Amino acid sequence: MSKNFRESFELFDEGDWLDLHLTLSAGATALPPSRPEPTITRKGGANPMTRSQFLTVAAVFHGALGLAALIVPLTTAGLFGLTADAAAEPVIRLLGATLVGVAIAFAVARKAEPSLALCAVNYGGAAINLLSLIVVVMAIFDSQMASQAWAGAAVRALMLAGFAWFGIEGHRQRTAMA
Repeated sequence: MSKNFRESFELFDEGDWLDLHLTLSAGATALPPSRPEPTITRKGGANPMTRSQFLTVAAVFHGALGLAALIVPLTTAGLFGLTADAAAEPVIRLLGATLVGVAIAFAVARKAEPSLALCAVNYGGAAINLLSLIVVVMAIFDSQMASQAWAGAAVRALMLAGFAWFGIEGHRQRTAMA
């Protein structure tokens, strides 16, 4: 560990990655093994959620929705204000299987170190939720989904914000390590 890195790390405040980035840019080559993971930081310094906690919430949300679509597809469609017939059942189950797979990827990525693969998981999660949000909002405006779907749209918007935030933070960490 270089002298610059050690001195700077002693002054390093958890959640303040700017100092760490400047230190790495100045010639340090590695992060300490016990560095804190990125967090969403509120004004005043409170850290309400870490990346690991967020990915856990995302895994539970997507997994529960996926399992529901697999097990009771028509009832799950009804939660969104959709009336689906038996012909739509295989498509809803296929969507459920995809969501369960995505949830597993989120759960496995919870403890990953900053890497290109973790950035891909975060950006993929952001893309899924952005596209889902667009589809839900358009369906509500076209009266294809009932107004209770706004709750799902709000959850998708929050998921999008979280995945985008942690994707950007992960990218910053990865480039700081290079």
